[in-house]
Amino acid sequence: MKKHYLIILCLFLSFLCGCSGTPRFHVNPQWKEAPSSFTVLFSEPYVQNQDDVADDLPEYVANFSSWFGQELAIEFEKQSGIKPAVLLQKDEHFSIVPLPLDSSVASRVPIPIVDSLPNVKGIVICIHPIQVWRRDDRCMGGTSCLPDHYLLFSSTYTIVSMEEQRVLAYGVLGVNSSFKFAMTKGDWEDDMSALVEQILEKTPLKK
Repeated sequence: MKKHYLIILCLFLSFLCGCSGTPRFHVNPQWKEAPSSFTVLFSEPYVQNQDDVADDLPEYVANFSSWFGQELAIEFEKQSGIKPAVLLQKDEHFSIVPLPLDSSVASRVPIPIVDSLPNVKGIVICIHPIQVWRRDDRCMGGTSCLPDHYLLFSSTYTIVSMEEQRVLAYGVLGVNSSFKFAMTKGDWEDDMSALVEQILEKTPLKK
């Protein structure tokens, strides 16, 4: 699993630095209509610094995935107009497969293992693996300089039709919020909003 996180981190940093012309995602051009319902499957997020959760989301220190799932439900309904079912899944319920982002670059993305999810039907969004971390910029302006700090979420995703066993969209996710002093709950919520926005970009699910 550590290898998957490193791959995602490298891809995310390349997009963040603007040093890659590789597309971030792909949407099947044959997918034209939004479904009337959909399900979101996500794995347990890996949080690099648990102290950040303790500071900003103290009630979720022992269960960060509960907050993450609640925010996914809120943002997907807000941005698609459809209330989804949101389910936490074990890592082994996903298969990691390479799919092309362009002619020379592939991203390893999660595909749900159908046999292990017999009750999950229809259109499904898979988000896995998920990493939450922070980055601190160096301050180069002397003692009066206030460095930027960032809260970052990175992952990969797919949108699939379970019945057709067809991939409708997939890609790399990388979002960040910046702050000068202390991080707040609003930074976490901003990242969740941006994460869902990236997943829905240019799909029929986008309201």
